[in-house]
Amino acid sequence: MRAARITLSSLGIHLVAVGAWTALTSLGAAQLVGVAVWLAAAVVAHDGVVGPATAVISGLVDRGGRRLRAGARAVVRVGLTVAALLCLVAVPAIVAQWLGNPNPTVLPGPYAARLGRVLALVALATVAGVVIAQRRSRDRTA
Repeated sequence: MRAARITLSSLGIHLVAVGAWTALTSLGAAQLVGVAVWLAAAVVAHDGVVGPATAVISGLVDRGGRRLRAGARAVVRVGLTVAALLCLVAVPAIVAQWLGNPNPTVLPGPYAARLGRVLALVALATVAGVVIAQRRSRDRTA
């Protein structure tokens, strides 16, 4: 386990260094400022939106899912969090597509339909995970 951690950490540090070097050598000053602003906004979005939303979802699942065993509640939390993150990524493209764009090649896909299909798959996987978790928990207690 320790060797795997060291290997993965080294790989991650190396990839960050390559990315930083590539950015510094290929982007202009204005683009670097734009990247810095984007990264800062990502941190704010995570800490100000994703983190609290996940905590609220977790609390609601715990409060509303008392009939579910702990493992099943964890599956529901993961499913809801994945769905929320998918929406966070896809909704801006859907809104931009709805508002229209003079260049039709910028947003060419049917993003709303695709989001609906992916969310349906997440829901199916979540339901399957809950059923499996409930059955495993019941088998252990019997």
